[in-house]
Amino acid sequence: MRPRPAASDRVEPLMTRLRSMPRPVLQRLPQYLWYVREQREQGVEFVSSREIAYSLGITPSCVRQDFTHLKIRGISKRGYKVELLDEVLTGSLAADKEKRVAIVGAGHLGQSLAVHGGLARYGFRVCAILDIKRGVIGRKVGHLTVRSMDDLPDVVREEQIDIGLIAVPAESAQKAADRLILCGVTGLLNLALTRITARRDVHVVNSRIVADLLMLSSVQAQTGQLEGRRKVDR
Repeated sequence: MRPRPAASDRVEPLMTRLRSMPRPVLQRLPQYLWYVREQREQGVEFVSSREIAYSLGITPSCVRQDFTHLKIRGISKRGYKVELLDEVLTGSLAADKEKRVAIVGAGHLGQSLAVHGGLARYGFRVCAILDIKRGVIGRKVGHLTVRSMDDLPDVVREEQIDIGLIAVPAESAQKAADRLILCGVTGLLNLALTRITARRDVHVVNSRIVADLLMLSSVQAQTGQLEGRRKVDR
């Protein structure tokens, strides 16, 4: 029997394939990982494409096609091995590597994220939270103390920040992004209700919370659910 390749040997070629993977597939990978980890914690050994599809609201053929990009094959009449799925998805999403995060904005959203225990489960370590308001600087948020934005260069250098999480008002978002980039941060998650821009070597993800809410309300309006609720309330 041929020896099973080491995890690092399987993940390295995978990272090359990820660069050419369709964006919709990439966007579904975190959903697969959440589902698979939940199953693994419950002691499940195998899952079928039908079970995965039902839980995520997609089709079994979509699941199977997505997994071909990861070179994952199921076993006839048994499905996919949960342990292997977890290993490959974790490697492809770098969920097994520590990513050091700095939060800019110590309002309600920023503070909530700073103490969110679920982030650490996927390798995200919140190392700092910063703000420009004097009344907020120095406050304790979980195990962290809110730092001044004037300290940002020192924070990025000392904590070796990989990702900046922007949780400030829309009018301040681009300035916060520019300051993070100037300090050498190359990954930004923007939660402000505006788009931010950056040079090509900086990776930016703009939050879709409002866009998703608008899509949801549009569907409700088209199906008469919003109007129906108003009539019931009257």
